[in-house]
Amino acid sequence: MSTPTVIRPSEPSSGPVGPGGGPGGHGPGDGGSVRRPDGSSSGDGGSGRRPGSSPAGGGSTSPTVTGVELAVIARRELVSTPVGDLDTAVEVLERLNKLQVLGTFLQRGMEAMTSLRSSQFMILKAIECEVDHPRHIGRKVGMETGAVELTLVSLREKGLVTTRSDRGHVVAAALTDTGRAILTQAEAMQIRATDALLQRAEPSEVAEVLDLLDRAVESVHAIIGLRDADEDLAARTGATGSPLPGHGPTVC
Repeated sequence: MSTPTVIRPSEPSSGPVGPGGGPGGHGPGDGGSVRRPDGSSSGDGGSGRRPGSSPAGGGSTSPTVTGVELAVIARRELVSTPVGDLDTAVEVLERLNKLQVLGTFLQRGMEAMTSLRSSQFMILKAIECEVDHPRHIGRKVGMETGAVELTLVSLREKGLVTTRSDRGHVVAAALTDTGRAILTQAEAMQIRATDALLQRAEPSEVAEVLDLLDRAVESVHAIIGLRDADEDLAARTGATGSPLPGHGPTVC
């Protein structure tokens, strides 16, 4: 973000003083511009432009900023914002790191039982939710389209998906019966592991944790400008691809 220029009335002008006492050699009678309180100029240096019109050459003075650029600016602002409570921030990060390590152990257990890596699990889950094009799958799970295509080829070789190609690129994918069975098995393992953790806590504690997580997600959305429609599958189901607790239909 550009830093706005601050003009202090007490500071002398760095330019020459004209006969009429105006800055830059402009006097009351030589076509100089008079600055209004709202920042506009009455004479505009003799250019004849109306306030709000484009400069000579037809160019625009304020370039259009896209939504993606605004999101990048928001992230930069987040990184550059001074930390208000360093000790608490470090404590939160330590606990999140511990949870991530535990999630990695759970993921390794799932991989040992089903031979599914985390990225493969999320792609199968996206396909189950009727997202079949590699580009759309990538948006949903947070992967590049090329990486999704390579993973789909690997899943196809395992007999877990079928693919349709056009000009050498995968354009659609679907679960096979084997793939659906493996996905169900992986989800069941994740649910049992999550349920085992929840059984060690009081229902009120679980409700409090869920409320805190919901508010944390909302805060992150507000900070980085993420919309619900942009939320990828990993964010909706957990950092390790774990489905939400419950034995109902898949959450898409």
